[in-house]
Amino acid sequence: MNAMARISFDRGELVMPAHSDGELIVQVAESSARRHGRVKLELRRQQLPIGFPPDGSESACDRCSQRLRMMVTVGTTQLCVRCARERVC
Repeated sequence: MNAMARISFDRGELVMPAHSDGELIVQVAESSARRHGRVKLELRRQQLPIGFPPDGSESACDRCSQRLRMMVTVGTTQLCVRCARERVC
């Protein structure tokens, strides 16, 4: 799956060429998370869960310290979408 980006969610998945604009891939994943609640982005042999922090959580991005409205988990690091986009693209 190295040449493809896969966005998986409860009732399906989207598959895009991994050589597509990284910005577009992250935007589609973010939009899918807003629609389905939680998605998993598989890109360049990385699995990146994208979703919302638990209710009442005061979680902050591990990179920029911005409060997380939507979070992307990269290994053990929790990032805001903007920081995740910079890391992935």
